[in-house]
Amino acid sequence: MSTYNGWSNWETWKTNLEILDGMDAQDLGIDHYTLEEAYEASSVVKEYVEECISHEFTHDGFISGIVYDFINNVNWFELTRGILEQWAIDNPEEIEDEE
Repeated sequence: MSTYNGWSNWETWKTNLEILDGMDAQDLGIDHYTLEEAYEASSVVKEYVEECISHEFTHDGFISGIVYDFINNVNWFELTRGILEQWAIDNPEEIEDEE
């Protein structure tokens, strides 16, 4: 598997850069998930991105097919885990309160 700028693939990097840049776990509504729950939280992140994209494209047509194929290649777990790891670093008091 090739990597791109530290991410598992270009689609994951590009989604992080173009859609999620500047957002944190609280913005995405996943701040209550732990790192161990990153897989479960990844569905929330994917739904957010799909919602953003749905405003630009309908679910039919050639271009939307390409866009949704692109989205299917995103490593949602990796993306979400990165967001949660950064949240834990930036908000240690939140993590301590959960313990």
